[in-house]
Amino acid sequence: LAAPLAGRRLSSGLVLVDTQVRCRHCGTHVAAAGADVKAGLVCEELAVGYRWPLVDTAPGAARFVFRRFHCPGCATQLDTETNLAGAPFVRSVETHEEAPS
Repeated sequence: LAAPLAGRRLSSGLVLVDTQVRCRHCGTHVAAAGADVKAGLVCEELAVGYRWPLVDTAPGAARFVFRRFHCPGCATQLDTETNLAGAPFVRSVETHEEAPS
């Protein structure tokens, strides 16, 4: 795409267009609104030392992972998280609309 995809901006790389979450860079469909966005991305799981080299030498460091999430269409990194190894993804993007108060 020549210009970032228009829609409700969710992050620097994700946009909500109608009922679909799409990559702002290439327009690839990532998830339906309300679904877990990270489940639609490509996950690269690395040792925490990838991001913080000195942490790898600390006791217990192997219990944690650093995850990078990429667009399946253009490979742009769209999100990251640090979590316990084997833990489910942190749900960091909410796409549902709030009910009026």
